[in-house]
Amino acid sequence: MIEEVIKDIRHAEDEADAITFKGVQDSKAIVLEAEMKAEKMRKDVVLECKEELKSVCADAEKKAEKQRKTIIAEGKVFADSLADNMKAQSEKIASYICDSFVKKF
Repeated sequence: MIEEVIKDIRHAEDEADAITFKGVQDSKAIVLEAEMKAEKMRKDVVLECKEELKSVCADAEKKAEKQRKTIIAEGKVFADSLADNMKAQSEKIASYICDSFVKKF
């Protein structure tokens, strides 16, 4: 009878060990699957961020190009105006010098 009880206890312990082992294996599988899903999610987010960054950079380049054209056009107008003004002033100075020279002689 005692042998029967001991045998039942050992059998219960073996079953408990088997259940514990299966639980550990299942938890390892769950952790591995979770880590794989997390890695995939991380890669997806990185890819999405890279694509968004490309889009933002392309938009920024377009805006910068428009601003560049505007600035260059404004600079050209200013430079042309300045050149015309300097030419007019140079002509006035040259005329003044010539008139002063002619008056002296």
